[in-house]
Amino acid sequence: MGGSKLMRPIFHEHNLNLGGKRIRAVLENEVAGETASYRLWRKDGKSDREHPRDEADQYFLYVEVNDWLIPTGMTGFDLISRIGFPRAVEKLYGDMQERCRFFRQSEDESGAGDKVQQLLAAEQQEILRLGSDPTAQADFLKALLDRHVACYLKAKEDGGQTAPDFIGAAVLDELDQCQQLKAAYEERALAQAVEEKGRRTAEEQRACDAQNEAARRDLESAEWAIRNGGTVQNVPVSFWSDRWHKKTSPILLWLLQKYQIPVHLRTQGWIIRNLRSVTIERDGELIISFLRAKGRKCSEKIWDCLRALVQAVRSDDSSAR
Repeated sequence: MGGSKLMRPIFHEHNLNLGGKRIRAVLENEVAGETASYRLWRKDGKSDREHPRDEADQYFLYVEVNDWLIPTGMTGFDLISRIGFPRAVEKLYGDMQERCRFFRQSEDESGAGDKVQQLLAAEQQEILRLGSDPTAQADFLKALLDRHVACYLKAKEDGGQTAPDFIGAAVLDELDQCQQLKAAYEERALAQAVEEKGRRTAEEQRACDAQNEAARRDLESAEWAIRNGGTVQNVPVSFWSDRWHKKTSPILLWLLQKYQIPVHLRTQGWIIRNLRSVTIERDGELIISFLRAKGRKCSEKIWDCLRALVQAVRSDDSSAR
């Protein structure tokens, strides 16, 4: 592994590298600007990208800061493109709007395909030239790291109310303090999550209670019709235990269960599939409306069940309004 060196990445398996685990790294480049200079590293070994766009696109770059390797999230190709493209656009066209206009105009001309390819080639050459400038790269990396520092300083100022930034802390060599801020932030975040969960649970319970209350009123209206005479439409009624779980049955089946009227499973199925409504006269006589499937007759058992229900409802003073 000629040219490689054991270096400490700030993160290991997406967590802060508290154990100081080291990786084999290769020095890729050194860049310097007016206010900062950096050494850029890549890991040694197999390429990070399965299908790199060119040789500079094989490995993600790390910038060395205070003996830590800070991930940039970019390959050399990405770094050159990020720096060079906006500069090339400004130099060649003025701005992005003019670039779009220029290409649209070129596409309308004869031999547009060749013309556009020539423009893209010239543009790429300018991107490579401007994006490879070491001073520009150093300034770009400093701005990138400064944003991380700003995030860390904000968390430091508010005592961990906002998420601390370990990269910013590494730049300032304050990783120990950053860990304390992270603990405060996570404690606060956990308390907020518990509070939010309690709020959502209460809201969901209120919604369930409102729907269950509406279902209870439907049952009371059906009981009133049974007691005083009227028609009960055998519509489905749902009771919710929580926002994800409910039990739905036809309203007459709910009433039969409420008043503990024994109903055979086969008769329950007939009530669910076929029974549409029941009209109860004041003298207790019943008129049943049901779905008349071909070759099917009205259930004989249903008459006994409904007469028992009428008697139970009319004998129950607690259900009277």
